[in-house]
Amino acid sequence: MARWLGVRSSRRDRNGSLGGGEPPIDRALLAEIERIRAEAREELDELKDVLRHRARAVADREAELDRTSRHLDRRAKRLARQRSGLREEARRRSRLRERFADRRERLEAEELAPREERLDERERELELRERALTEREATLESPAKPDPA
Repeated sequence: MARWLGVRSSRRDRNGSLGGGEPPIDRALLAEIERIRAEAREELDELKDVLRHRARAVADREAELDRTSRHLDRRAKRLARQRSGLREEARRRSRLRERFADRRERLEAEELAPREERLDERERELELRERALTEREATLESPAKPDPA
């Protein structure tokens, strides 16, 4: 009755026939199909191996990049600490330079002050001498006038 309704049986008989009058499946065709399937499985296995190898290479490269990244991060931190240390050292040297410059100026001032005083005193003496000489010249050049007193 299933044959009359057009329903096919899912079971094959001994000859590979599906029943219902279909011709039996050719054994050579089945062998060819199995051979093609086997080749496809082999090729698929090879491709899977290639993909596993590439995935392993990618994972190794990522691990190497992670190690390099961590190394560079540590180096950057070390350099930042060194740079901040260098900045601090530069600030300290600048403060020392300022302190010693102030001290040097003060010492120079203390050392130069007596010299400047002596030079000022000498300048005043020279001005007094010059004034005395100009007065003397003036008295010598002017004709002697009788003193009215």
